[in-house]
Amino acid sequence: VSTQSTGGDRAAALDFLLSIREEIDAQTEEMDENSPARLFPKILKPFLQPRDIERVVDMQMEAKQRVATALQTIRHFNDFAERLFPVLQEDYEAQINMIREMKRDLDDVFLRIMTIKEILAQEMKPPTTTQQPATDSRLKQTTQPAP
Repeated sequence: VSTQSTGGDRAAALDFLLSIREEIDAQTEEMDENSPARLFPKILKPFLQPRDIERVVDMQMEAKQRVATALQTIRHFNDFAERLFPVLQEDYEAQINMIREMKRDLDDVFLRIMTIKEILAQEMKPPTTTQQPATDSRLKQTTQPAP
């Protein structure tokens, strides 16, 4: 932002606000003394002193300068992000593909483990028989009454 445009903007704002003050004076002369339209400008007129107007204009110019600086910062950041995005996008897509491959591998390993587990469960199944378990002969001798 150039200082010439800021100075011109400030002068234009001052001229506009001072013309409003003059317009208020001209319009209130034609009205009834007790009308609200005449009382309100009388109340407002002390607040429109030239030094107050200059202060308001200065604050507006400072705010405008801060907004322009912030806009410039945002533009620089946007340009930086625009240059960096394609590089990061490639890296991101590569990472996503690697994660997808890892998931496929893990699914395959899990399926193989489950298959092996089922095969082992069938092979290691205990035999099912209807016979009574054999008891130890020594155990029978101790439980039988003596003659």
